[in-house]
Amino acid sequence: MFKNILHSLFTKGLVAVINFFILIISSRYLGVSSRGEISIFILNIAIIQIVNEIYTDLPPDSGGGIYFMATVFFSFQIYCDFSGYSDIALGAAKVMGYDLMENFRTPYLAANIKEFWSRWHISLSTWFRDYLYIPLGGNRVSDQRRFFNLFFVSVC
Repeated sequence: MFKNILHSLFTKGLVAVINFFILIISSRYLGVSSRGEISIFILNIAIIQIVNEIYTDLPPDSGGGIYFMATVFFSFQIYCDFSGYSDIALGAAKVMGYDLMENFRTPYLAANIKEFWSRWHISLSTWFRDYLYIPLGGNRVSDQRRFFNLFFVSVC
């Protein structure tokens, strides 16, 4: 059964990869300049199909390896979604004449959790710092007040 499941996933993954390359090649001839965004979109569609099949169609006794693989793929799905949404927001703002700050800088290449957070939520972290933490006094207050400020910003 596990062999059949892997064969099914491999077949779907192979079809997705072939579609991915067809899109990349055709986008070159169509003059599409944002092949990276199209690539992430197609890759995300393939990942969604694989993750959904593993989580919905597999029996619970399929083994931990396949669920670990699905979890890794799911993390890439989240990455593709957030990257795409950030690109859409930046592009829409650019069309309307606004320049937004970067919000997403390869978070999975971070060396630790702090760097991961700062790469993933750049504008959110900056907003919390500028509009909540610093007006509350930041770290230029007593230790007790500083811990309260950190707690308050974390809860918000």
